[in-house]
Amino acid sequence: MDGPAPVFGAVRPGATLQLTYWRGEIRYVDYQGMRQYTEADPRGGHRLPFVAALALGSVGAACLRTAYCWARRTNGPPAHEPWRFRVPLAAVLLISCFALGTPWVTSGVTIALLLTAAGAVPVLGVAARLSRRHHRRTTDTIEVNPQVPAAEVCFPGAVRGEVPYSQPEFGYLVAGPGLLAATSDPAGRVARRPVPRTLTALRVRPPYWTDPGPRPAPGSQVVECRDGATPVYVVTEPAYVAQVLGALARPADARAQRP
Repeated sequence: MDGPAPVFGAVRPGATLQLTYWRGEIRYVDYQGMRQYTEADPRGGHRLPFVAALALGSVGAACLRTAYCWARRTNGPPAHEPWRFRVPLAAVLLISCFALGTPWVTSGVTIALLLTAAGAVPVLGVAARLSRRHHRRTTDTIEVNPQVPAAEVCFPGAVRGEVPYSQPEFGYLVAGPGLLAATSDPAGRVARRPVPRTLTALRVRPPYWTDPGPRPAPGSQVVECRDGATPVYVVTEPAYVAQVLGALARPADARAQRP
């Protein structure tokens, strides 16, 4: 019996009970208007597989939606922007957590599905609004004012592109007045590869999936450049982008930007 109440603690030897069998097991016992279920009670047996189905269904729907949006994109390569990952992930996690609880507080599959759908509607609405707000931006260009370094500074960064001064093992940049160089030395004193004065900065933007080289660290920014007809990308942390622009500025521009 499933616990001592109400039938188990009330019956005595010789009492007449009504037993209900199903598939060879006693499922519940009736005695003087009281009913007590046994350990073989099949009610609720659907809950665990139903929870798994709802959770997997939520994740699967999110994956299908992401694939659909990726296939329909026509406005160039998407940037490595955190919201593209965080908004769908947060929506899926919230819906999955809500779906995990509905089978335990309802007695049927239909009610649990309706309750899950009711909880998913506001979550999807907020996610769609956030995504629409980001998509409404007409450009992903980041406005940065160039800052000419007063002296040479060395910081993490890399030059990428099909140019001789782009070296995969060089993970630092040296910036100074009229100087930008890639180096493998954290102090920036040796193994320098200066970029030529023909390198022109076009704009600052987030990293793209199609940018050459390994994926940059989270939060990095890209100074999109041209060396003649060759595209070149200078990748560094946001705190150093202004100094990269200042180092690439022409002498006349550098004098105008110098404090």
